[in-house]
Amino acid sequence: VQYWAVGRDCCGASGFFCDGVGVSSAHSGLVVYNRTDIFTPWVGSDVHFYAQAVQMSGARFGLKSAAKPLLLRWVVNVTVARAGYVGRAWVTWLKA
Repeated sequence: VQYWAVGRDCCGASGFFCDGVGVSSAHSGLVVYNRTDIFTPWVGSDVHFYAQAVQMSGARFGLKSAAKPLLLRWVVNVTVARAGYVGRAWVTWLKA
């Protein structure tokens, strides 16, 4: 598997329900980059946890992941989702 939809606090025994997963009109994803910058100590990074989830999902369902899979936030409207991230980035920057 080359592409994995990821999210935060939205999966469990009942399934995976992050962002636009399960919405038939969702056809876009935002790439999750593994970057660190001066704000990382304050806002953190979930990439390590996503990698663990990919391994666990692969083991549970017998899937083989690519060596460097592409992590995506699966969304209904990429413009709205991107604007939300930019807005949160500004708030983080202003608080710093």
